[in-house]
Amino acid sequence: MRLKIKHIILFFVIYSLQSCISEYNPTELAGNPDIIVVDGIITNGETVVRLSKSIGINEKFSSAKHLYNAKVYVETGNGELSEQAKMTEAGKYVIANVDLKADREYRLKIIYNEDTLVSEFLSPLHTPEIDSITWKKPAPGAAVELFVHAKDTSNLQRFYRWTYEEIWEYTAKLYANVGINPIDSSRVLYDEVNGPRNERYYCWNYKKSSSFILESSANLSDNIIRYKKIHEIPATNNRLSVLYYIIVNQYHVRKSAYDYFENQQKNIESMGSIFAPIPSEMKGNIKCINREIPVIGFVDVAFNTSNYLYISGDENLYESPYTFCEVSKEMEPGYLPYTFDPMSGDMDYAPAHCIDCLKMGGTKNKPDFWPNSHL
Repeated sequence: MRLKIKHIILFFVIYSLQSCISEYNPTELAGNPDIIVVDGIITNGETVVRLSKSIGINEKFSSAKHLYNAKVYVETGNGELSEQAKMTEAGKYVIANVDLKADREYRLKIIYNEDTLVSEFLSPLHTPEIDSITWKKPAPGAAVELFVHAKDTSNLQRFYRWTYEEIWEYTAKLYANVGINPIDSSRVLYDEVNGPRNERYYCWNYKKSSSFILESSANLSDNIIRYKKIHEIPATNNRLSVLYYIIVNQYHVRKSAYDYFENQQKNIESMGSIFAPIPSEMKGNIKCINREIPVIGFVDVAFNTSNYLYISGDENLYESPYTFCEVSKEMEPGYLPYTFDPMSGDMDYAPAHCIDCLKMGGTKNKPDFWPNSHL
């Protein structure tokens, strides 16, 4: 009898949960699909600002949502404007050589179409140096985890934000010793010492952080950050195969900025779930001054510090996944010359994605500072 009663209770619990679940379509976002979104921190050296428009819950992002032809400046409290930002890629505006002074106030000024958007005037926050960036791999097959460590003996600010950029060198799966001259279709034998070299064996790839990386020491006795994980790399990712580089930028941020970024990150992580909370109404500290239009963003002002880390393929952290690259004696569709034996005249062919590193999403744009000499 008791078992039967338990089953009845369980049935009503499940039924009540199902009756409470319904598709969520927030009217605020649905009615304002073109909310201007501003992301950036005014900092010493190079200030980067990203401008876009919000999209509906069920709408796919496209390049049309980036803001083009905006005029972006850093403005001082006495009305002086920096040089106009240059748009280096879709929606990304860069102001070079920003010279922050600790005793001045700054804000972001954006002119887009007929509208003028400004952030709050703020004085720059001091930011401590990054002590170090470290990594660990807990076990074979596990991802490599990257950590940042910092401390601030002044105890003036307790809230941190980090961004990073990563670059990695990798190779094609197979090394081809032969290629085809695109001009006359003649055979070219590669020689890595005397040339010509195989220019499709070594490639580089780039990526920037896309999430809000935040931490607070407000509840700690000392203003120390230890083992804050900022990134992880799967063991099978080719980032770790030859040479990996990451540069981490650190900023102190105000509590109001920290709360804003934390809230936005929670919204980003929760969207798409049927149990997702209603997106917060926090709009930040930026507004349109000539008319009332919705704008989202928090532009803080802070000196930044940075540190970097290299991880060599000699650390043997990379665990190459099994990939099947079938070699053929015939030039099949999608295949390229792979090896040539001058003695016998035999030629082998392999799938293009196995011998051409550009097919793996990278570029031939080697950074000027890169320590390896591969072309």
